[in-house]
This record gives sequence, C-alpha cells and structure tokens, in this order.
Amino acid sequence: MAKDPRFKRLEFEPGTIIIEEGKEGEAAYLITKGTVDIRTGMRSDNPQTLATLGAGDVFGELAMFDGVPHIAAAVAVEKTVVSSMSRKEFGARVKKMDPVLRGVVMQMVGRTRRMAENLNKSKERPDWYD
Repeated sequence: MAKDPRFKRLEFEPGTIIIEEGKEGEAAYLITKGTVDIRTGMRSDNPQTLATLGAGDVFGELAMFDGVPHIAAAVAVEKTVVSSMSRKEFGARVKKMDPVLRGVVMQMVGRTRRMAENLNKSKERPDWYD
C-alpha cells in the first residue's frame, strides 16, 4: 500500500487529530512511521485511550466497511507518516472480495462495533460510583 500510486502519503505532527470521533470515514490509514492513539470521549473532560498503534497497523477501516461514523478518534502521538486509501478505492476492493469472506468480515465489523459500544457504556458510571 505504501508505494502504490493510488494511495496518498500523509504526515502528521504530534497532537494532530487524524480521525474525528463521530465523523464519517473518508479513508483507511496504514502507519508507516510513528505512533497513533485511538481515543474515545475526546469532547469530554476524560478522554480514554483504547489502543496505541505503530508502524504496520491500520486504522479507520471499520467506517470504510460499513459506512457508520468513526467510533473513536485517531491522534498522532509523535510525528507520524501514513499511507491513506480513499473510501472509493477501499470500496472497489471490498466489492472484489469473495462474497463469503465479505460476509464474514462484515459480521466481524458489526461485532467489533457492538463490543466498542458496550465498552463505552460500561465506562459511563454514576458520579457516586467511584
């Protein structure tokens, strides 16, 4: 993906929000250099880091499969270089997938979204809980 002319090479400075939580997906990203935090609750006083990704990791792909807005934000932790695959290119490749495998992947995407929603709900505790 990194050297294919159909993909864009993008650079981000530390602290740059690459993907906004709740926004429609525009691309999937492969990290070629640097580190990205996947965070929820960016608009709250207490954002949570769900994962820290590095070179070779992909993010933003769920929204490419199902068209649902991003469930988390992606924030560059250090200077980060990515290769991005547009929604159009991603969709064209998904259409070429074996239909059975595409069905399996779509089930996995749905399951991942449900698990993330359940995780977010479990963090929403009453003030008196702690």
